Amino acid sequence: MTSIDGAGVFVLEKGDIFEVDKALTSLHIGTYWDPAKSSVAHDVDSHAVLLIHRGGDANAPAMYGAGSHFLTYANKTLTPAEDEDGDVIGFQTVDSSMWHSSDNRTGGAAELKHGAHGDSHEEDLSEEMMIHLSRLPAKGVEIAVWLTIHKAVERKLDFSQIKGLFVEVCDAYGNELCRYHPSGEFAGFTALQVGSLMKKSDGSWAFTAIGAGSKTGLADIIEAYQ
Repeated sequence: MTSIDGAGVFVLEKGDIFEVDKALTSLHIGTYWDPAKSSVAHDVDSHAVLLIHRGGDANAPAMYGAGSHFLTYANKTLTPAEDEDGDVIGFQTVDSSMWHSSDNRTGGAAELKHGAHGDSHEEDLSEEMMIHLSRLPAKGVEIAVWLTIHKAVERKLDFSQIKGLFVEVCDAYGNELCRYHPSGEFAGFTALQVGSLMKKSDGSWAFTAIGAGSKTGLADIIEAYQ
């Protein structure tokens, strides 16, 4: 059941839905996880993929534009994002509708620079993405948010070993709207869909906390949305 913390932030449980104010045209999606206490780095990667629904069926999702809006380090069609000084601060889609911060390979707080992509949130985050809802291609109706563990099999890691994990949704100015702490038995799971933004018939969006573990990797996720 959804609760509200002392700061007025909606704290979601699995299956809860947060209705995004229709007036908001951009959203930050931030993730955090604790650094490893061992010598094996906990290199978690966050991903967001813009989806269409084949035949209008939410159970038949597919990547929009053959993956042009799949926000992941593995997508070579994305372009570097730079700040006002010309320093690379992440990567983005060609139309700048989706942006991802630089890769965090250890967890813990990262020094996130946003450039033209809104203001930072005062809370420590490991990785962050910005979704400019008003710039997205009109045919996109869902944004699935995934986490994977880099070299999980090689490093013998799964999400039961990743501590302090949460995902939050903020407005463009860094004001936190809702938060979700995935919980459950994630032993053996090397990928985790933490949530999904779904476009409603009136053009507004809603965030659903999903928390579904998978024993697949990033390549399998990409293939599933082909």
